[in-house]
Amino acid sequence: MHSGVAIPLLRRAQFSFSMARRGARLSVASIQTAMVALQRNVLLCKMVPTAWGFAFGDCLTQQLGPLWPTEQWPSKHNLAAHDPSKTLAMAGVGACLGAPLSLALYAHMDAVMPGASLLLAAGKFTLDQVIGCVVWQAAYMAISEPYRRTFLQFLQAQQVQQQQQQQPAVVVAC
Repeated sequence: MHSGVAIPLLRRAQFSFSMARRGARLSVASIQTAMVALQRNVLLCKMVPTAWGFAFGDCLTQQLGPLWPTEQWPSKHNLAAHDPSKTLAMAGVGACLGAPLSLALYAHMDAVMPGASLLLAAGKFTLDQVIGCVVWQAAYMAISEPYRRTFLQFLQAQQVQQQQQQQPAVVVAC
């Protein structure tokens, strides 16, 4: 009685294993096809994740911005107050400005600093992220009045602090 049940189960397991092996071969072929497509459409493949990253950064800023100690932010963690037009604008900036700039930067870095060491790759990645952050900040200041005001207040506070440090100390002799 046991052998009558075990044989069909064994056949199903063998069938599943052979299908899994065929699927693995298909997935390797799919990956190779995808890699060829990526090499043909590098800009498009860079635009999509960059747009998502810029849009995600906007969502975080709109929702976490009210945590900062200013009264300039329009919402206090209110998803209904989220401005989707800003999110779409930032996605557009990421796709149309951030991605091409990042690709050009990597092409320039590869020409100036050839090599594939881990340290060099980490340096290139870090420089790309710093440039991307600057682009993101500039774009967000252009489309968001509260963010622009907060940044300008920060700059003014820095200037006042520098002026106070540059003033000579007055010593009174008694």
